[in-house]
Amino acid sequence: MSTWEAGLASRVLRYRRVAGGKVDTQMAVRSFFFGFVTAAALAAGGYYYYLQKPDADPCRVCSTGTKCAAGLCVVAVTPPQPVPKKRVFRRGSTGTAGAVATTGSGTGSPPPLPGIEGPSEPAQQSEPPPPPPPPLRPEEKRLIAVGDKLTGTEVLNLAEANNGAERELSQEDIDAVFRPKQGAIIGCIDDARGEAQLDGQITVAFRIRRSGDVAGVRVEAPAYLINHGLLDCCRRIVSGLRFPLSTKAQIVTYPFSLH
Repeated sequence: MSTWEAGLASRVLRYRRVAGGKVDTQMAVRSFFFGFVTAAALAAGGYYYYLQKPDADPCRVCSTGTKCAAGLCVVAVTPPQPVPKKRVFRRGSTGTAGAVATTGSGTGSPPPLPGIEGPSEPAQQSEPPPPPPPPLRPEEKRLIAVGDKLTGTEVLNLAEANNGAERELSQEDIDAVFRPKQGAIIGCIDDARGEAQLDGQITVAFRIRRSGDVAGVRVEAPAYLINHGLLDCCRRIVSGLRFPLSTKAQIVTYPFSLH
């Protein structure tokens, strides 16, 4: 190979190196530009999707008793419910509850026509039951005896004694007078007990004179009943009893059980 040919080959080789570097540079610029355009497109698409996404419901966290107003949870105000007026019932001339007697041009409501029902009455609210009474103390449950002294001497009028029946009152004679008043005695016990939770025995004793009058009354019962007027109530009833005449005074006792 001549010197000329060697120089030509050297210039061709140098040209190829320069041309190859330019091609690599152009490919790199094209790749960078394509990647930048792709990234910009993806970013623009994501931003558009973010703008189109609806806002979250701010009222989804509102609980019962609240309402949503301007994106905020506020307390819901419930208007007061009207209270129906209770209808006043008056007893008419026929004795039927709810009937209003009217005469002439009175202001009473006319009676309903046959076959036509009137307006339904509003349901009346039942009152709550009263609280239970407090438990009694031991001293209130203790039996005590109070009243008149049943023993003693009695002045006897011989003239009246000779005119009276010569006999002693039997149990049947005494029961015939006392039994009709036994319900009243039980009423005295119930009134004295009231709502108290109390069990026990009550004894009502009284003295019958020869003349048939009651000379004294004595009651043995729990202290709670005595403190609530049991003796006075029983005395008013028993003192009014009148028994047949007899030849001697008698002391009678009647027991009662309280459950």
